[in-house]
Formats: sequence, C-alpha cells, structure tokens
Amino acid sequence: SDGELKLVSKGSLILDTSSSLGGTAPIIMNGNVGIGTTGPGAKLQVSGTDAAFAIFQNSNNRGWIRFDEASTVRGYLGYSAAAGLIAGSLDNAMILNATGPLHLVSNGGPATNGITIATTGNVGIGTTSPQGILDVIGNSSVLLRAGQSSLQLSGSAAATTADIQLAAADRIDLFAGRMTLSTSSTS
Repeated sequence: SDGELKLVSKGSLILDTSSSLGGTAPIIMNGNVGIGTTGPGAKLQVSGTDAAFAIFQNSNNRGWIRFDEASTVRGYLGYSAAAGLIAGSLDNAMILNATGPLHLVSNGGPATNGITIATTGNVGIGTTSPQGILDVIGNSSVLLRAGQSSLQLSGSAAATTADIQLAAADRIDLFAGRMTLSTSSTS
C-alpha cells in the first residue's frame, strides 16, 4: 500500500549506509536486531565502546520505558520533570516503578542479599518480606551502625560486642514510658 517500505531477505538483512560493511549498521537476523554487532543474541542488542549506549530524548516534561508481560503493565523506568509519571513524585525525579515488590541486588545473589521495597512501602534489607517500615535481617555481628561510634545494634547471640551499644562525646538521652534494663537474657 502507499507509504510502505517492505524489505524481505532469506538470510540476514543488513542496512548499511557506509561504503563498506563495518558492523555499525543495524543487522536483523532471525527476528533479532543488532546495532554494532553482526550476531544479535536478543530482540535488541546494542554493542559499542561509547559510554552512552542509547539516548532517549523527549521534548515533553516526562518520559519512560515501560515493561509489559503480554498486555499487563509490570513497571516503568523513567523521569518526570513535573509530577505526572506517578502520583506524588517530586519534580526532576528518576522513577523506578513496579507493580510488585522491587528488589535491588548486587553481584547476582538472591533477593535476600539485597534491598526489597514491598508494595506496602516497607523496606527490607536481608529479607524479601519486611514486617516494619525498615526491617533489617542478617547474620553479621553488627546489623546497624550509625555514625563513627554513635550507635550499634546486634542481633547475633555470638556477637563479641553488646547487643545495643550507645556512645556519644557529650550525652545520651533516653525517653520511654517504661524502661527495663536487665543484665541477663531472661527478664
């Protein structure tokens, strides 16, 4: 029909605007598209030596990449110069939005080795089902360290330091409706 361009190939289709095949032109092979590679291993593979692999530019005040599973939206990665991608977002914010829990994991380990933000907004470190606003679980002798020697909490019975240690150069104030201090593990 009018306005269509149809390219058909029984092998690889190479679109090249240079005088020689150098591998920087788009390559379509077995339904995969490669830019900077002659053998794309996924639906889209971009290879190169430049620091920026892709630039997504929008003249609007927001833009995103959307991830779908069939016809169900699963998440977004984007920015919003003004609130709009998600309710309550700050101006000029980068946004990672998931319809389920969000996991941040390094070194290819399991989700329990990372940080989880549950759909409730609770944050878990070392757990994928945080039970409080911040739920930290681990097997280290020190679970939380704040400052250079101001607060340490330990949840390990084998810890060589106290379960709770507070230290300050000047003073420590503790406020409670009721406070019980015990020197043994039983109350």
